[in-house]
Amino acid sequence: MSCATTPFFNHGDVKVDHPDKIKRVPFNKDNPDGPLEICLCSDCGAVLMLDDKQKRIRVAVPNVMGYDDAAFPKATYHAFWDASKGYPKPSDGRPVYEGLRPEFHWPAGA
Repeated sequence: MSCATTPFFNHGDVKVDHPDKIKRVPFNKDNPDGPLEICLCSDCGAVLMLDDKQKRIRVAVPNVMGYDDAAFPKATYHAFWDASKGYPKPSDGRPVYEGLRPEFHWPAGA
């Protein structure tokens, strides 16, 4: 696995084949009614993605989900890269940021 950052997508760019097979849990246990949910496979428990209840973004975390970052060609940048972790900086041509890109604004809810 070569990616240890977080690709963000517009909500509509990531399609879900079987939404009935998703178990949703709060992203933040201290704010269970917050807008973000972790989506798990209800059959095997695998992490699928982070979903926004307001339908603004979806987030893939390849290093947590066991995916190769090459499977995410629509991602426009890498977020939350941390040089102190010792993994290589992504070199796929997409911008890399230590947090969200500086001009990031949450998209309007659908």
